Amino acid sequence: MKTDSWKRPVEQKRKIDPEYSKQLELVFKPEDATTEHINHWQETELNWWAERQLGFVAIASLIQLSALGFMMLSFFLINIAFS
Repeated sequence: MKTDSWKRPVEQKRKIDPEYSKQLELVFKPEDATTEHINHWQETELNWWAERQLGFVAIASLIQLSALGFMMLSFFLINIAFS
């Protein structure tokens, strides 16, 4: 029996059959979409987001601009308070 550097017995590794240890061949590839699938997806999913996209961007822009405005206001008030 083989030993390691501390003289402990070490079992030898068994040889594994190469046919047994193969990686599974999984294919995560979507099937090709037909024209009907594309049109259905466009009508049911994409149009809803497209109609509301401008509103989402406008609300996010207003939030960002108001945060910038409050930051400038706080700088101004701190300047007045400590000067």
